Amino acid sequence: KQGAEEDIEVFAIALRELINLQDSPEQSYGCFQEALCVLQQSTEKARSNYPPEELAWLVGVAWANGVQNARGPPVPPSSAQRWIGMCGALLCFCTADLRAAHHE
Repeated sequence: KQGAEEDIEVFAIALRELINLQDSPEQSYGCFQEALCVLQQSTEKARSNYPPEELAWLVGVAWANGVQNARGPPVPPSSAQRWIGMCGALLCFCTADLRAAHHE
């Protein structure tokens, strides 16, 4: 592997670490936006090298943050919608199996 294909794997692993260093889900939202931008702007070949377990983790965390915002203490409804929207946007880059699992 070379270039963008290898870089996207390193990016995915570093991104999880960066998200975990944030003090709150809201502080980590920019990291999710960055992941989405990288996936949208990468070539198909580079995207195929994004580790599926990292992408599944991003989808799961985005979903959980959306649900938490919808059920938790009063926050603007747009926050929950924003996280659920991020989940859906990231899900588009997942394998068919993972997409099916999230629709069950």
